[in-house]
Formats: sequence, C-alpha cells, structure tokens
Amino acid sequence: GVWAACYAVGALGNPVLIGLGNYLGPRISNLYASDGTRLTRRYVYRSSILLAALLLPFAIVLLIFGGRITTMMYGAPYAGNGLVVALLAFSVVVVAFNFPLSKGLFALRAARADMLVNVLSIALLFTVGIAAIKWRGVVGAATALLISNVATTGTRAIVFAKVARGKCGTTNFRA
Repeated sequence: GVWAACYAVGALGNPVLIGLGNYLGPRISNLYASDGTRLTRRYVYRSSILLAALLLPFAIVLLIFGGRITTMMYGAPYAGNGLVVALLAFSVVVVAFNFPLSKGLFALRAARADMLVNVLSIALLFTVGIAAIKWRGVVGAATALLISNVATTGTRAIVFAKVARGKCGTTNFRA
C-alpha cells in the first residue's frame, strides 16, 4: 500500500511526460525521414534536455512537499514517506530524459538496441532491486528504480550516440 500511494504521487508528472511523448515520437520519426540523422540526433538531445527540465520543478516540489501531499491524499498511515516520493519523482525526470533517446533509436531503425537496453533495466531491477528491498524496504525499492533508470538512460544515451554516428554495425544493433 505504501508503494502504491507513493508511486501515485510520484507519477503525477506522467501526464506531461506521456503527452509530450505522444508528440515527440512521431516528430522524431518525421524529422529523420525528412532531414536525416544529423538533425534528428540534435533534436533528440535537445528534446531529452527540455523534457527533463520541464519535469525537474515537479520533482523539486515533491522533494519538499511529497510527504505532506501523500499524507493529505492517503491519510496518516502513509506519513513519513517523503523520501520515497522524492526518489520516484526524480525517477520520472530521468525517464523523461530517456524517452526521446528511445524514440530516436526507433526512428533510426535500431529497435533491437533499444530492447537490449531495456533488458539491462530488467536485470538491474531483479538484482539490485531485490537486494535494495531487503535492505531498506520501500525506500530501497524506490532507490533501485532510480538507479536502474539512471543506468538505463546512460546506456541508452551511449547506444543512441553510436547508432546516430553510424558506429554500430547494422547487424548488431538495427532491427
């Protein structure tokens, strides 16, 4: 119950992320089709920064007030979970940065590379996540999710850069 309440508050930024994502995915694909890799790469990087920057104030608000908001929405039994809400909110910011990179890989016909990065995320959640939950419970779970998202985003950024520069063989990364 604590996880669900904190996750719901931390995910309040998701409508912005999903709404802009619905715009960015087709926009990135159309840009690649009309203008090629160079402009697409620049647009993906700028979109990643902009999307994360738009959600950063939301995460800062939840860092400061997330515990109070959770208590106000779900009652006294959920008090004292501000750290969990903050970790989840910052995880949304990381996912926001990650989102255009993923759409960029699809546009560049490297969906397989994107899928392999997602496998990394799952592997981290099942290894680090389980250990973190045993160590710190719900705080550990939120920490593991943030760590997984940061690692996934970093890896996806590296893979996107290599694919966009043509430094990956088509048989290895392109679908």
